[in-house]
Amino acid sequence: MNKLLHISIIFMSLLLASCGKDEDDVTSFSFTYPTDNSKGYVKVLQQHTVGNGFPIIIMADGYLQSDITSGTYHNVVSNAVNALFAVEPMTSLKAYFDIYEVQAASEVSGITSTQRNTAFSTYFESTTGVMITGDNTKIENYAWYTLKKDYSKFHNALVIMLVNSTRYGGVTQLAANYSSTDSIPGGFSLAYVPTGCKVNNVSYFTQVLQHEAIGHGIGKLADEYTEKYDAPSQEVIDKYLNLQKNGLYINTKYDADTENPVVEGTLRMTSGGTVTKYVIGGHTMQPGDIGYLFACDAGYSNEELGWIQGGYTYLTPSTTLYTGDNTNYLGWYTTEKNFYRPTWRSLMNDVIEQDSKTFNALSRYIIYCRVLKVAQGSPGNIHNEQLQRRFMQFDTMRSYSSAAKGAAPHARSIKEISTEQTLPALPAPKLIEKITLD
Repeated sequence: MNKLLHISIIFMSLLLASCGKDEDDVTSFSFTYPTDNSKGYVKVLQQHTVGNGFPIIIMADGYLQSDITSGTYHNVVSNAVNALFAVEPMTSLKAYFDIYEVQAASEVSGITSTQRNTAFSTYFESTTGVMITGDNTKIENYAWYTLKKDYSKFHNALVIMLVNSTRYGGVTQLAANYSSTDSIPGGFSLAYVPTGCKVNNVSYFTQVLQHEAIGHGIGKLADEYTEKYDAPSQEVIDKYLNLQKNGLYINTKYDADTENPVVEGTLRMTSGGTVTKYVIGGHTMQPGDIGYLFACDAGYSNEELGWIQGGYTYLTPSTTLYTGDNTNYLGWYTTEKNFYRPTWRSLMNDVIEQDSKTFNALSRYIIYCRVLKVAQGSPGNIHNEQLQRRFMQFDTMRSYSSAAKGAAPHARSIKEISTEQTLPALPAPKLIEKITLD
């Protein structure tokens, strides 16, 4: 072999080995949070292979150093990662994401309704309710240091705070102060989810995490249920419409005309032996609605897309009727006048029924657009038919490969249903008005 060629091969081998070593070195690092001198250890669980990356940062609170050393902490984070990508469109979009595990030890184990000396001071706001809160400033700054103070990444990051509790609950906080010229939502999100999350020994962790972290956190979707059958105030309507201008809650719709529904049915709620009936109005989707093309397509006929009354929650948790695991919660399927959701059930509507374990087509589309916007730059206006058809070809849950337009959209004629539930509605997202970074 030529001597010069031999030396070149050795040099290239050393160079490649060095590059590999450098890449390994960046898969974990630590930082010190200057405010309280606490330590964060970061493991990079996945780096994107498509686009420029969508950051997901997963932390856990109420776990001891021994839980970190034994691998228990990492296992609960791994469970969260598995849950994130167990549902479409996340399964098919996994290559777009950067996933970080942030390890921080607490001095006491478990999360209760009392603020304790845990790493992020998380706690349930009441002894029986579902609302969780914590030291948002510290959590946000841990994410800031995890992303090495890269504001372009932090601005669109999703943080998942796993709390060490078996109680049912969860909530997501959304930054909504960014204008959206393409109607695709943007901004930082923080989702709180209990790692146990059980009711009557049945785990709802996967569904609650998907509802909170994917639905609210990535898609900025509205809850597709409400708590009372009342006419909303003008203040509520104005707030809702303003949020939609920023790309939030566009899986639902406000329509003042409830007097002449295209379809209507009766919802029969049974709770504690008391029967309450509601007449529910429904409308077909119209040209201009984001879901209109899907509603007209035979591939989505099984989803029965339309506008069904009841699709926006704005009441505070203090008004709920939930007082414990075995209390019949009246409110899970009740409706709010003038607000509409696109399907009878979905992951944004409930986490109990078998046909509620997926996002509906409209929600999948919004999540898809958000991921593309963050990881690749804006794919175009969310109302654009070409973008919608691109999604239809991508969507593995669509029944047919063609994007042929059907004759007319379909709205479900709601049947009388008798139901009795034991779970409370998860609270509406809370808006983040200010983020303070060190």
